[in-house]
Amino acid sequence: MSGLHQDAVRSLQDWTAPDPEQDLLRRDYLDHLLERSDGMYRSCRPAHITASALVVDIERGRVLLTLHPKVGRWLQLGGHCEPEDATLAAAALREATEESGITVGLALFPDRSRSSSTGTRSTAPAGTSRRTPTWTSSTW
Repeated sequence: MSGLHQDAVRSLQDWTAPDPEQDLLRRDYLDHLLERSDGMYRSCRPAHITASALVVDIERGRVLLTLHPKVGRWLQLGGHCEPEDATLAAAALREATEESGITVGLALFPDRSRSSSTGTRSTAPAGTSRRTPTWTSSTW
């Protein structure tokens, strides 16, 4: 099991869902990861975990979204995890940097609800991927 896989399992185990529907999704994601050692990667079919980031401009009170080409909706930045990603937060930051073009000043918010600083949250599946956003900040 990779460090990324372990980080995702730990993030989902440590997260307290705000309602029963989100807890059901949390448990579904955990089951998926416990059944599939490749559950973090695009090659895992029919579903896999992806990482995403909500890029926030705190000074101007804005968020940066992207029009998803397959879904046709405005979403937070994100995408597939790569073998070199050590954590979900690292994958989310890499994706946010790649998709936004912001190369200076993009940083993760610390998560005050956990001892680590990944800032991971769980959301509903998007397509066949399971997106796990991380909060980032920047000024653009």
